Amino acid sequence: MNVDPTGAIPIPVITGAIGGVMGGAASIGSQLAINGTQNFNWKNVGIAASVGAVAGAVSPWTASTAIGAVVTGSIASATQYGVTQLANNKALTVNGYIASAVLGGLGGGIAGAIPKSRFIPLDSRSPFISSKEAIRVNNLAEIRAVSSKNSLFSNFGGAMVSADIGGLGTRIADDSINKMNTQLGQNELNYNQYNSFQIGNPKTDPTFWTGNYPGLHLEISKQAGTW
Repeated sequence: MNVDPTGAIPIPVITGAIGGVMGGAASIGSQLAINGTQNFNWKNVGIAASVGAVAGAVSPWTASTAIGAVVTGSIASATQYGVTQLANNKALTVNGYIASAVLGGLGGGIAGAIPKSRFIPLDSRSPFISSKEAIRVNNLAEIRAVSSKNSLFSNFGGAMVSADIGGLGTRIADDSINKMNTQLGQNELNYNQYNSFQIGNPKTDPTFWTGNYPGLHLEISKQAGTW
């Protein structure tokens, strides 16, 4: 793919353009997969493209390793979630941020680190070639690496995962988070019951026995006031 046959365009501009296109395309795909053409939101597409462009532009520095790619994807996805929610006057939730960060990290892992050219760089200080030409040839080799078919395919796959096509990832993340919150609530309710038992007057605070968490059950079966 000859993105820049002259080799004059800086790498961050190329990766930023790729990130913007992938982010926008993933948003379109996600919306069509979940809602079809109903309630299609071009604002969300613009936000996804903008965040993708910024993430792509900084990726030559932040995603030079596999771990860096995961972190970059996670931060970008969480940022996109926050901006999208605010732009649409929707509430921000911890679950939403966690789900977005996890999916973004997975997407970054799939996209992988910024590919490096296998071409041995020319020495810009060599007496046999001008510095300008050496830089141009080296830059061209890097451009070809980041715009190769394999690289674009990986980026597209990562963008699709980050965009949570079909909403499956968010449902799984939300389910896990809800189970964790329910367990924490159960633990708190059990702790309150134990304290009530130690005090010897369980009628003091009815919430010790009913709890503030729907769906939780009492671990102590003895009726209040029978001790």
